[in-house]
Amino acid sequence: MIRRLYVYLAAAASLALLVTGLAGAGAALLELLVRGGGSESTYRQTIATSGAEIMVALPLWLMHWSLAQRMVRRDRAERGATLRRLYLYGVIGGLLIALGTLAYSAVNSALAIALSAGPGRGDATAAGAVRSSWELAVVVAFWAYTLRVATADRVTVGESGGSATLRRWYAYGAQFGALLVALIGAASLLDSILLGLVSRAVATGAGAVVAGAVAKTLAGLGIWLFHRHWTATSAISEDDRRSTLRAVYGFAIVAIAVAATLTGIGQIAYWTLARLLGVARPSGLSGDALTALRGPFAMLVVFGVAWALIRRDLALDAAGAEARRQSGVRRLYVHLVAIVALGALASGAAELLWGLVDQLAAPDAAITATDFRDRISLSVTLVLLGTVVWILHWRPAPAIEERLSLSRRIYLFAVLLASVLLGVGSAIWLGSQLLRLLLAVGSSHPDLEMGHAFALLFVSVAIAAYHVRVLWVDTSIRAPSGGPARQAIPQEQTRESVPASIVVEISGATEEEVGQALAALPEGSRYHYQNR
Repeated sequence: MIRRLYVYLAAAASLALLVTGLAGAGAALLELLVRGGGSESTYRQTIATSGAEIMVALPLWLMHWSLAQRMVRRDRAERGATLRRLYLYGVIGGLLIALGTLAYSAVNSALAIALSAGPGRGDATAAGAVRSSWELAVVVAFWAYTLRVATADRVTVGESGGSATLRRWYAYGAQFGALLVALIGAASLLDSILLGLVSRAVATGAGAVVAGAVAKTLAGLGIWLFHRHWTATSAISEDDRRSTLRAVYGFAIVAIAVAATLTGIGQIAYWTLARLLGVARPSGLSGDALTALRGPFAMLVVFGVAWALIRRDLALDAAGAEARRQSGVRRLYVHLVAIVALGALASGAAELLWGLVDQLAAPDAAITATDFRDRISLSVTLVLLGTVVWILHWRPAPAIEERLSLSRRIYLFAVLLASVLLGVGSAIWLGSQLLRLLLAVGSSHPDLEMGHAFALLFVSVAIAAYHVRVLWVDTSIRAPSGGPARQAIPQEQTRESVPASIVVEISGATEEEVGQALAALPEGSRYHYQNR
């Protein structure tokens, strides 16, 4: 074990040094040829340093990698060893980060050449493009080779356990990071395009911004599409369809996309409402709608498309699984969106109460009518948007199998935890202000401070009280004995102490009332619940 660990660590370190040396030496040589004269001594010094790295690293890597390959030839099981897969996917992941950075730099430099104006600038940009292209070629070569070795190992001996987990960490971590970069770049690009349509003068000098946005979008999109296609192949997709990491990646992107989309919608609605209330510059933004709303609109479009796409992928993954998993994926998605929407609702309610406190408790605190209307516009927008989305996804009285689902309980306890933490903090704040008032050491506006604390406390208590009630009703439906009825889908149960089963048909009662009645059965009672 120690020997194998040494071999792979030495191979990884020498490979990193080799790639650095090859990239540096070739880039310096090519840049010297492109730019001609100028600072030749600097280029020669770089070439000498990088050449020394190559001379030291190349034999070291070849020796240790040969030892690693010899271990594979001696023992076929080494191909599927977790340590070997850790080396391979660690190297692939590190090279992928460099690949993405260099791809961005190369595309950015190429676009800068096309958009550059003025003498002298083109030569420097061309040299940078040549450098980035060479470095990218070196990294791509080693990345592709290492990925090919990992693929050959997987095809030869398969993968399971830690080996499969390492590959999934790499594959879905790469997709998550690349897609996030691509979405940010696409939103920036659309924002720049809209800016160019609004203001031609600004668009004339926006070449660098556009080039950077395009480069970021293309680099992220290329990496994401490659790994998306790779994990969609039949050899991988069947194994990964039930993978937790694949689901975590999808739901993480959905959470970000939902938050960004709701932010875009909220900013547009807030600006519109503020203008209707007579606020000329909501939050200091320009009074021109196209100028003020281009950023939120770009965010709404880009992240809204991502939301729809990843939601579709999650549905397709669930469609290939059993019905229970399909329901679990749907519930997890619904509760994820619900908790994001509830966060917006709570933030808006707290902001609304905070603004009302400022207006009522501190009329001399230089709060103008315009500022007050601006704050009211923002808070009302958050409340309305959060309420609508939350109501569309939250089901207070669903079927019993959903009441007992894990995702619903995670949602309930997560909301309760956040509410309790907020409530405790605001209660401490309120109590400290009361004690300071009694001890005559308070601030100049103690009523204002207490009002702010009470606003936060009120919101946290209201949310906590509602969800405690929902949790109590859900819990009351569960079997008191803690037996099979506590599973996600209740199993058919009969009371052990009674030789015959009793069939009862109930009509004219809600599910909540039926659940409360079943909770009152004697200890050890078992039952089967069927909702017609």
